[in-house]
Amino acid sequence: MSSCNKEDFAPKHPQTQSATISDLQKVWVGEYEGWDSLMNAKMKIMRQLALNPDSTYTNVLGAVIDLPNASKEPAPIEKEAGTYEIILDDSAQTATVCFTVAYDSIIDFGTQVFMGYDHKHYRTSDGIEHEDTIYQQYFRILRGKEGSFQLEATDSLMYSIDGNGLPIVYLMNVARMKPE
Repeated sequence: MSSCNKEDFAPKHPQTQSATISDLQKVWVGEYEGWDSLMNAKMKIMRQLALNPDSTYTNVLGAVIDLPNASKEPAPIEKEAGTYEIILDDSAQTATVCFTVAYDSIIDFGTQVFMGYDHKHYRTSDGIEHEDTIYQQYFRILRGKEGSFQLEATDSLMYSIDGNGLPIVYLMNVARMKPE
């Protein structure tokens, strides 16, 4: 997490293609697996990020935790909503999304009850709690199939299982709508 200054941009990546803000105003989904140092366990995360055209967003995380006696079915662990602003870099190869949090609710793994906050609430691997009303996330924009795009994101609070201790990098795709 970091501040939301427009001067703070992610580096440019030549493998990406131009996108517009409306190309990014979609429901994005992604899955990834990593090591959560606070839970001291391997977790599989399922993320759904809706960037609505009216500049509101929802960010929902589900997880399967690799612990004895834990369910192998995904369970919600965080629900967040608020407003956002997308800042594209000069060549539209990366996007910085500045989130202004209206609420964040996180599961208490001990009680299985959601705890509600009026800000982004998280703990870093050193156990320190953080509260941010505004935070940003960088996405690398990749050209997908048939003119679509993918977003490459990083979860800086989870680490690779391979023992290298690097943050998890994962892809997000536009959600496919189920036929009614």
